[in-house]
Formats: sequence, structure tokens, C-alpha cells
Amino acid sequence: RWPTPPPPTQTTSRLLAPPLPFSVLLAALDCPWPPGIYPAISLVNRTLCTCFLWIMTGLLLRAGANDERLRAAQEHLQQSEAYYRELVQTLPAAVYTCDERGRVTLFNQAAVDLWGREPEVGKDLWCGSWKIYSPDGTPLPLHECPMAVTLREGRAMCGQESVIERPDGTRRHVLPHPEPMRDATGTIVGAVNMLVDITDRKQGEEALRLSEERFRTVFETAPMALFVCDQHAVIQQYNRRAVEIWGREPQCGVEQHCGSIKLWLTDGTQLPHAQSPMVEVLRTGNPASDIEVLIERPDGCRVRVVVNCAALKAARGLWGTLMRGRP
Repeated sequence: RWPTPPPPTQTTSRLLAPPLPFSVLLAALDCPWPPGIYPAISLVNRTLCTCFLWIMTGLLLRAGANDERLRAAQEHLQQSEAYYRELVQTLPAAVYTCDERGRVTLFNQAAVDLWGREPEVGKDLWCGSWKIYSPDGTPLPLHECPMAVTLREGRAMCGQESVIERPDGTRRHVLPHPEPMRDATGTIVGAVNMLVDITDRKQGEEALRLSEERFRTVFETAPMALFVCDQHAVIQQYNRRAVEIWGREPQCGVEQHCGSIKLWLTDGTQLPHAQSPMVEVLRTGNPASDIEVLIERPDGCRVRVVVNCAALKAARGLWGTLMRGRP
């Protein structure tokens, strides 16, 4: 009989099982092994162990490289997020973001200053405003604000004017510009909104409206005839008193100089409209004061008036007054 060496270990048997199934069978049957088979098995065993170590080393190195790339990607993501947050904070306009459910996730200091309060991240919905109103003063429910509509319908709601009320009761006019944010599949994951404060502009518009209203009131109720021409001497505006003196209503935007049929000097010489006092004022920019002329009305009668004209340099035109003079 051949000498029977000690049986291989369980690990060695498993390693040798794919290439040498007969060795496992011999070991399992406890059969005598031929001479020289043990050194061969030992050589194969060492070779397989070496290959196994190389394979495991490669896998570990690859896993380590993947871990390094993962850590680098995470660091890059954190840096990008920090840069994004810093950028949002430094913007002069009010900017904030919401998740897909409408919960406020990020806002900058400009938004806090505009709202007059600091919303609670993850709790406040759609915006940080205390109250919202339509431009006409009608209360606007929060779930109907532009940000809520953008998240619900997936479309931008730019330029829809709103009025927000702060906790102290003051109100600001804003133009919201909400835009939906989508992931790679097109699914809405949130929205970003920029609020443009137009309160100063609205106050300026209101002041201008009141100024124009006061001007029109004074213009229409003045006891003297008033009229306005543009830089080409075309009549733009006149009051009722001017119509009474002219005896007619000239066509605004068409007729020039004044609404009279003819002009005469006090000595009876006809004065062409192209040489009237307002033409000289437009040419030189110097005012004309207390110039007496006669204007002829459609019925043929003449009315003595005192003319005063001054240039409107900002509007590139002039205004004139006609006052009845001595008969």
C-alpha cells in the first residue's frame, strides 16, 4: 500500500475543489494517495492561495480607490453646497427655496429684511410673509401665492404683483419670480423664488399720479386761459377758459401755436402765427412776459389779451397763459 498522508484541511479542499475534484473525492473517501501526489497538491494549493491573495489585494485596492472617489465627491458636493448658500446670502434681492411640499428650506438675509421675520425652516409653507394681498388689497391665501401655484402646476409665475404684510403691519409691494426645480427625470423637487421689492417705485408712481391730478385740477379751474405746446409748437392741452377766449376748440396734436383764427398787433398789423411769442420762446428758451396782442375769433370779433409763455425744458415744450387785456 502507498503511504497515506494526512488529509487536507477543509479550506484547502474548498480551494482545490474547482480545479481538482478528484482530490476532494479522495479526501472524502479516505483513500490511499499515489506517491508524489501530495507535493503536487501542495504546489497547487500555494498557487491558488497566491492568486487568491492577489485577487483580494486588487479588490481591496479598488474598494479603497472607490472610497477615495466617494469621499472626494462628497467633499466637492459639500463645497458646492456651501458656495451655493454663500452666494444666496450675498444676493441683494430676497431669495428663498422650497421643497416639493412647499416647505421653506433656504432663505437669505434680504428675504428676512423684506418679510420682517425669520421663517422656520422645514415648517413655514410657500413663503415667509406674515400675510399676502392682491394689488387691490384683497387678502390672498398662502396656498394661492405664486410659489404655491408654481409647485402645484409646475410652471413659472413671474411678474405677478403682490403685497406682503409684515408682523408690524407695514406693507411692501413685490414682484415674485418663482421657478420650479426639477431632477434628471423631470420630477419637480422644489422651487426657487426671487422677490423684487417695488415699493419705492409704487410710491413714486402714486406721488406722480397725485401730482398730475393736482396739476389737472389747477389747470382746469384756473381763472385764466392756459395751454401747452410741444417742442414743435403743436398744441397738446388747453383749458376751458382758453376755449372761451379763442371762441373755438383747436384739435390737440394737430394745430400749432394757439387756437385763435388770426393774431394782430395792437397797432392793427396782422401777426403771423409762425412769428407769435410762443415760437420765439421755443427757439430761444427765454420766457415772454406781458405781451399784448389781439386774437380774432371765428365770429370776427377781436379780443385784446396779455400773453405770457415759458419753456418746459424737461418736457421739451412750453406753457402759455392768455389774460384778457384792456378792451
